[in-house]
Amino acid sequence: MRALLHEQRNERRKKKTSDAKRSVEVENVLKEQISVLSSRLEELSGIKGEMEALLKQEQTHALKLEKMLESEREEKQVLLQKHRDDLDELHNNLMSKLEDRINEVEQDKRTIAKLTEELADVRKEAQEALDAEKVKNLKLEKEREEVLQIEKAKNLQLEKEGQEAQEAVEIEKNKMRKLVKVLAEKERQDIASSAKFSPEGISSGLSSKRQKNKEGLQSSG
Repeated sequence: MRALLHEQRNERRKKKTSDAKRSVEVENVLKEQISVLSSRLEELSGIKGEMEALLKQEQTHALKLEKMLESEREEKQVLLQKHRDDLDELHNNLMSKLEDRINEVEQDKRTIAKLTEELADVRKEAQEALDAEKVKNLKLEKEREEVLQIEKAKNLQLEKEGQEAQEAVEIEKNKMRKLVKVLAEKERQDIASSAKFSPEGISSGLSSKRQKNKEGLQSSG
């Protein structure tokens, strides 16, 4: 019985020791987790500060943009009004110029009508002058044809006469050639019968006769 109680006491003592160890281990784990959570909280706090600063910066930027947009809207309104005023002024100017142009066109129409009448008269006179010129040209062409025919007949006659004259000249030339041959032959016969027997005399006599015959041919030609 005592041994059983002693054993139970030892087991309770061991259990308390074990519980104490486990409690220390759990406490250490909790401390680590608390340390990690504290670090995370500090990190999150820093992030929160950065986010708040960024949000404040964005809000400031949004306010600036809103002011810029408002200023642009006002400028657009001013420009729009100015544009409308310019359009009104341009419209009035164009209408005034258009009215002036219409008046000018009406004046031009009257001028064109007058010029058209004058042009018709000029064309009529020009056509009459052209017709008269055609009649005159036809008459001149007819006279020119008659002159050409006469000239052509004259040219043919002159050509015929020239050809006949040329033929007559050729006949005379042939006659003269024959006459020269006859005279030369006769001259050789005369020289042969009357000249001295020396070679110099015969040669001198032939040269003299030939020179005379040549001069006679040149003068007759």
